[in-house]
Amino acid sequence: MADVARGILLSGILDSFRNNRRNPVCRVFIPGDTRMFDKLPKALKKWMAQEWEHFGKCQESEAEEAVNTAWFHRYLQYQTSIGDLYDFVQRNGEEGSGDTEFLKRLTDRAFRYGAEFSEDRSADFTEQERQCVFAFYGIGIRVLRRVLQEITPKAESTLISRIMRNPETAEVRILNNLMYEKLENDEMWWHIRYCIDHEIRGLEELMVNVAKNGQWKAWVRQAAAEYACRFMDVGTICIELLSGLHGKLFYWTAEQFIDTRDKRLKDQLRNYARYYTGQEMQQDVCLVKMQDKDGVRRICGYLERLKRMSRTVEPMDPILAIGEIESAELLEELGRLTDLLMRDDFRDRKWNGLQAALVSALARVASAGEKEYEQVMELMTVRAKRCGPGKRMEKLSCMVEDIRWRIRG
Repeated sequence: MADVARGILLSGILDSFRNNRRNPVCRVFIPGDTRMFDKLPKALKKWMAQEWEHFGKCQESEAEEAVNTAWFHRYLQYQTSIGDLYDFVQRNGEEGSGDTEFLKRLTDRAFRYGAEFSEDRSADFTEQERQCVFAFYGIGIRVLRRVLQEITPKAESTLISRIMRNPETAEVRILNNLMYEKLENDEMWWHIRYCIDHEIRGLEELMVNVAKNGQWKAWVRQAAAEYACRFMDVGTICIELLSGLHGKLFYWTAEQFIDTRDKRLKDQLRNYARYYTGQEMQQDVCLVKMQDKDGVRRICGYLERLKRMSRTVEPMDPILAIGEIESAELLEELGRLTDLLMRDDFRDRKWNGLQAALVSALARVASAGEKEYEQVMELMTVRAKRCGPGKRMEKLSCMVEDIRWRIRG
């Protein structure tokens, strides 16, 4: 059972990493890029194994059962604590004074859920159990920091050392180097990262050229694309940058503007998929995140034909995209996916699959207002009446409980 909690934690961290918009670019790189992403699962498993061995030695067997309960496994899958943990590490970087307070909030929230949904809802949780869950989340933070440090390249050169010896003149020297010096890949990456972190504007044309230049390493080009995304609007990006990008970097850049739901961006995605065959799934994943009905319908059809979920999460994963649906206009499609989940011949992922995505999406829709909440509850009630008592009814009831709990927070 302990392996279940560890497996859900590993899966949740990978899901968060693969959700491109969670990642500050250049600190964590293109999901799917051979140099970085292939290193992440290996590094994650290595550090998790070390931490988990220590965790097992330090926790008393009775207290360790706190992370082995069905309610805690359910909580990890259908609530947001792992994603919140990932975001915390991204925002805060190195260990700081805020860790303890954040871990305490995660622990308190988990046990509020446990008090409502544990097998024995009248049970009082012990201090040892709370310390065990606190330590469990602490593993996640430490592992994430070590992994991100390991997979992020280090830019070290005599040129960079000279610049940093005199911070007062750093900006002038960096601008001069970008314009006139021949820089190595790690040096160019460091210069771009400095400009992003210090919001040095005026380099948009240069960064567009770097991002489109295949002679630079992928992680340098992504840094340049991030600079452009920070300081250019979606229309300019569509005209000047996206037209010259391909593959993962094209889709990563497009995803930075998904929240705009801009028609020009949708046109770019469709044109790209028409020109480069075999890109339909990547196109539809982006369109789903843009709350596009046609994209959602095509994903529904794909899952209905497949009747199962792949065991691993892909960089452009349709299930992660479904979890980001938040428009009430897509409730019909979410109902269709719920019907698919209830089918006897459908095989969901072991962890963080379609059910988790639907809980996320329906909670997003329901949290928009009273009308939307009632629409979501009606959708679930209709399906509960249709399926009758049994395992499917239990699954629907758990989904409703988790939707309501996510809304309450």
